[in-house]
Amino acid sequence: MTRSVWGSVSIQRVVVAVSVAVLVGATTNVRAQQAATQDPAQASAAKQPEDPFKLTSDQPTLIILQVKPEKAADFASMWEDIKAGLSKSQKPDVKAFADTLKVSRVDIPEATMAAQPSAPAIFLIRCDPASTQFSYNPVPLIYTYDPDVFGKREDQDKVYDKMKDALVSYNIWKLKKVIGG
Repeated sequence: MTRSVWGSVSIQRVVVAVSVAVLVGATTNVRAQQAATQDPAQASAAKQPEDPFKLTSDQPTLIILQVKPEKAADFASMWEDIKAGLSKSQKPDVKAFADTLKVSRVDIPEATMAAQPSAPAIFLIRCDPASTQFSYNPVPLIYTYDPDVFGKREDQDKVYDKMKDALVSYNIWKLKKVIGG
């Protein structure tokens, strides 16, 4: 009896869910690359199109970020830095936002990663309730809302550099509660 590389049904479900996210994410790939590679100084100076990470309702939302596998550790570290920095804010609304910021990484089994080493790492931002005051875009989180918590401009740039050229694509899904409060 030979065992499939894909293993159990639960691993297969994860692979199917990730595959669906990758397929849906392909449509946003170009937009994500343009947003991630833009210099933050230019972003604040030039008039930008509407920020897709600035949510317009407090409806529960799931933001799915696909990241180059070689940049995944830096990307995770960037989110840790953002949460730690915003948590130190003296501004109550910024600090409250930091308390609700929840970023996770999909735990893809080693066998699956070995079979597909170039597959993107997948990060999830669970927004429940979603903030309509703050964007979930790392650039304004680092440079706009309370930039002093990150220190000098060069310190802010070090946090930003962790995400530079990392994002492959993203999806923003509004959620409807089926059960629960």
